[in-house]
Amino acid sequence: MATFLTNMGEGEAAKWAKPLLRKILDEESHEYLANWNALKNAFLLAFSDPMKKERAIQNIHKLQQTGSAQHYVTAFRTLMQELDWDEHAFIDVFKKGLKNNVQQELLKATITQDTSTFSLEKWMEVSIRIDDLLFTGRSLRDNGPSGNQDRKFQPRTTKAKAGIVPSEVIQKRREEGRCIKCGRMGHRMKDCKFKEWQQETQAVKGKEAKIEEVKEEEKSSDSESEN
Repeated sequence: MATFLTNMGEGEAAKWAKPLLRKILDEESHEYLANWNALKNAFLLAFSDPMKKERAIQNIHKLQQTGSAQHYVTAFRTLMQELDWDEHAFIDVFKKGLKNNVQQELLKATITQDTSTFSLEKWMEVSIRIDDLLFTGRSLRDNGPSGNQDRKFQPRTTKAKAGIVPSEVIQKRREEGRCIKCGRMGHRMKDCKFKEWQQETQAVKGKEAKIEEVKEEEKSSDSESEN
């Protein structure tokens, strides 16, 4: 305690410590010098921000994961330093601040393994790992090749992006070597200039009908010539 009081430097803290240091040197008793906790609490009462703890409580409850879980964990650790909660309280608030998809994966983890003994550090570690895996999964879906994907996944993936374009139309475009987004030849979806997915136009259907009509006329002419 004497070392603590001696290292107060200058200013108000040094003035506060000087009488207590004198009592230690004179071997006199004082309520602040009964033990280390008493001295620490007296010092904090005299010099700490009375609203600091309240602000920390508000901030840790408002903290939400908006980026990576790693960044969220770092911010959470910082706010933890201002609070003296037990670990279970920290765990509860920590999990509530995670992104919904990370929370869902944590719930699944409670089914497959016993998480009752998980420490806060363990929950942080698992959350970061899950968030990294989810990010990797999104990257693979967004950047995967359009031509060599398993057909089982094509209707689900493309239909969600296509919106009003039926999956069978997309499949037909793929089989014909057309861009699955706009239906035109000469490029693939990643090079398509259209921002929105394009339905099969009436003009294309009309052209196809015209071709069929010409074919029928040619067949009719050939039959007449043979007769």
